[in-house]
Amino acid sequence: MRFPLEVVERVRSVWPHDRALGIRFGGSDWADGGWTIDDAGVFACEVAARGVDLVSISTAGNAPVSPAASPGWLVPHARAVRAALHAADPHTTVAVFAVGELDEPHLAERTLAEGSADGILLGRGALRDPRFPWRAARALGELPHCPPPYAWAVGV
Repeated sequence: MRFPLEVVERVRSVWPHDRALGIRFGGSDWADGGWTIDDAGVFACEVAARGVDLVSISTAGNAPVSPAASPGWLVPHARAVRAALHAADPHTTVAVFAVGELDEPHLAERTLAEGSADGILLGRGALRDPRFPWRAARALGELPHCPPPYAWAVGV
């Protein structure tokens, strides 16, 4: 952990405190004897102590064998890291973001509602569906909010 912690310290020393500083790291490398979710929890606490405001829990895809991705497959990683942060400091303000095929609106909403994460990040899902926010709003019973000149583009 030494090198990334040194990077966080250096960045935090020059990054404005009124702007969020985040880091993305793997919850597991899927290798026997490798990086585990417990290690990720310890690392999250270390970066939190150095002033990181948010963490995004992904996974390392560099092990010869990794599990097949499926909707919500990395939510348990976010949940475990969030639990580790709150166990270390019940008043933590570090936000934990979940990733991993969360482009189904009800699954993303459930992930937030059950407290597994503080936010959802989309990567490939946003590339596949750049209008996800509007689709999700409709699926969850809300009307998308956008400036009036663009309302026609989202069907409001």
